[in-house]
Amino acid sequence: MAYWYTTLHSRQILNSRVADLTAEERELIGSHGVLSIMVVPIFIHDAFWGFIGFDDCTQGRTFTKQEGRMLQSGGSIIISAILRNEMTENLIRAREDALASARAKSEFLSRMSHEIRTPMNAIIGMGVIAKKSGDPEKVADCLRKIDMSSRQLLDIINDVLDMSKIEADRFEIAEHPFDFEAMLWNAFSVMQVKFEERRQDFHFDIDTFFSRLLLGDELRLSQVLLNLLSNAVKFTPEGGAIRVVVREAKESEEASRLRVAVVDTGIGVTEECREKVFQ
Repeated sequence: MAYWYTTLHSRQILNSRVADLTAEERELIGSHGVLSIMVVPIFIHDAFWGFIGFDDCTQGRTFTKQEGRMLQSGGSIIISAILRNEMTENLIRAREDALASARAKSEFLSRMSHEIRTPMNAIIGMGVIAKKSGDPEKVADCLRKIDMSSRQLLDIINDVLDMSKIEADRFEIAEHPFDFEAMLWNAFSVMQVKFEERRQDFHFDIDTFFSRLLLGDELRLSQVLLNLLSNAVKFTPEGGAIRVVVREAKESEEASRLRVAVVDTGIGVTEECREKVFQ
């Protein structure tokens, strides 16, 4: 009702017998057995917040000024309690968000520590081989692989330093042209030292020659592949075999679906753990 809205917003109290109200007001209030009503506006930080209504169902009268002040005080106490509860809920929510953010950072960094070790091991291993080798071609090959592993490591470190991704608990998937087969060989170069250390036989099984660049996130795909290869090395005994299988399913002239699998002769994964592998 417009009159109520104007009165309450101007900080005035509505105080009346129901019998003295308009027909519209009586229909709204009188049906509940109310004989007298007082409506007290509530302001918070000088802004109209709402109102609290008090009524008398025993007699038709107007409330005294003392009753009005008392009811206003009661209303303020109620509002303070509501605001305290809201503030407490907001603090609890903020604490939960902060804890979730901390957990996301911790989980992210724990994963990244594994990601960082793989190219770092390749850099150290190739450095050792280069120092021991007197063959200039072998040294040049080691330096080339150190360069590739260093770039891989730099990309991962840049991810770690980008705290906004950790806060949001997400990665952004890029879409850039890249050489798919070169990415596979780079992954092999990073892992080659480990293959040789454990005398494991490694080879690619690719049924397609990729003559054109692919669109996608080379870094993310490389990280997944390196993680799978790292696990394959770890859980395949010395002298075992590891291979990367790539199969292409042509969907159109411009698009293909690739299936990349790491297959090894290691201990395998239990049925129970298979359900959790891709969580």
